[in-house]
Amino acid sequence: MPYKYREKECLFCNEVYTTNNPNQKFCSHRCAGYGNNAMRGNGKPMSQEQKEKMSIAMKEKWKESPSLFSSGDSHSKAVGKSTKGKHKGASIKNIYEVSSRTRLKIIKRLKLSCSQCGWDECICDIHHINGRKMKNFNNHNNLTYVCPNCHRKIHNGLIKNEELMTFQEQIGDDWIDHYYG
Repeated sequence: MPYKYREKECLFCNEVYTTNNPNQKFCSHRCAGYGNNAMRGNGKPMSQEQKEKMSIAMKEKWKESPSLFSSGDSHSKAVGKSTKGKHKGASIKNIYEVSSRTRLKIIKRLKLSCSQCGWDECICDIHHINGRKMKNFNNHNNLTYVCPNCHRKIHNGLIKNEELMTFQEQIGDDWIDHYYG
């Protein structure tokens, strides 16, 4: 027999919500994430006072010895080690096989500049040299890394495909060393 819908109060934000699951404690995944991370041994979420105390304590600890806290590339490498490299290796053949967020992180770590003009003020674009209507279109020999200005020039025919440096020529397989997952 299916459960009946009932109104419950979220343990994290105290909003009233409707559910048919008698075991549901939170109104959303967001509240569940925050709430479960904040839970104490007594099964209740941390109060605002407890959260502030925790924040102050962490800030003080960081001020005393910031070397205990990793950040930047060292933090990324530490997180990568914790995943035991489950995503790294021979199974990944090109940079498009990772998420767009991870792709941006890899490009930032590589400190790439536009393959045409050398612009490196911000993240550039990955352009498909021969388009996407071919077999294996994400192959690094069909990709190039160009700034938005050069990208526009390519699409307007001011830069020819023969003049473009491929992603393979620019970085080869070095990108995989900057993927810490």
